[in-house]
Amino acid sequence: MKLKIRTATLNDMLSKASAGASRNKLIPITQLLGIRLEGGELTLTTTDGTNILRVIEKGIEGQDGFVTIEIDLIYRLIGKLTTEFTEIELTDNNLTIKSNGIYNIDIPLDEEGEIIEFPSYDLDYEKAQEFTLKSEDIRNIIDINKPALATTMENPVLVDYYIGDKVFSTDTFKVCANDLNLLPEDMLLSSDLMDLLGLINDKEFTMYSADGINRFKSSTVVIDSPELDNIEEYPIDAIQGLLDTEFEHSCKISRKDLLGILDRLQIFVSPYDRNTIKMIFEKDKLICQSKQNNGREELAYKSVDNFISYECDIDIELLKSQVEAQTSDEIELFYGHDVAIKMKNEKVTQIVALLQE
Repeated sequence: MKLKIRTATLNDMLSKASAGASRNKLIPITQLLGIRLEGGELTLTTTDGTNILRVIEKGIEGQDGFVTIEIDLIYRLIGKLTTEFTEIELTDNNLTIKSNGIYNIDIPLDEEGEIIEFPSYDLDYEKAQEFTLKSEDIRNIIDINKPALATTMENPVLVDYYIGDKVFSTDTFKVCANDLNLLPEDMLLSSDLMDLLGLINDKEFTMYSADGINRFKSSTVVIDSPELDNIEEYPIDAIQGLLDTEFEHSCKISRKDLLGILDRLQIFVSPYDRNTIKMIFEKDKLICQSKQNNGREELAYKSVDNFISYECDIDIELLKSQVEAQTSDEIELFYGHDVAIKMKNEKVTQIVALLQE
């Protein structure tokens, strides 16, 4: 294998490919990078042990071939090169890179002394269902739904997105329902997969689904992912029930002003207080204060519907993460329920659990 490529192009490809390598020391393949040139098409391949990412650049001249190397060394090197072009050549024992200087990278081999090949998923295109997805929808999900995902494996299904008539995410303390009709059938998509889909720059790309394999294909990125089969474990009925719960009292407030208040009050809150702030709904304003009452601010309502006087304790970090995920200038805040508050705009509904004594 031998090729010459613009350094900036290679660096961009490696930046994307690096995102697909989870670098799990227990799974050696996740620390590697596959490089293949075939018919003028250069493909970089990485995996997290489940999803397989391929980053593609066409129109690369050279001699066909493939090699697999450790990703971190070449990723760090290419990011520091300053020449316009970089040459890559596979020799008997090394991958040689010529740019500002000459650099030799060792090639790891398998137990039989051969170059390591990446695993692959076979997809029968004739049997596959085909869907068109929009990159702006993926970015919307990452920005809005991701802050409500679980970050631990206590309940593994909650680290995934539920794709239904809306896109749902929850960690049981926070719920987010995003009014996006992403796919015509219900399925789970993992958080790792969604992050990889965020690498796609094309406005639209295609999803193929057959025999338990999903393939997402754009002009420069291909992602293969096995279909998740634990959708029945997702608590969608409980989430729908909570979202449908009546909250009779509401107010509209400035998102920017509320974020400023939370940002300042966070200085006066600690984990020893369970990250608690008190929210006090008065006739014409919302009062937010720290548990120790050493920080207190007021925020005037923009409007009020069916006011009642009400107080509740809430985790400031949970609340702030959901306010940050909002996109509208104003937040409609529903209160008066004994277990949660709800925030809503035209397309997004969020619920944050209250702290109980």
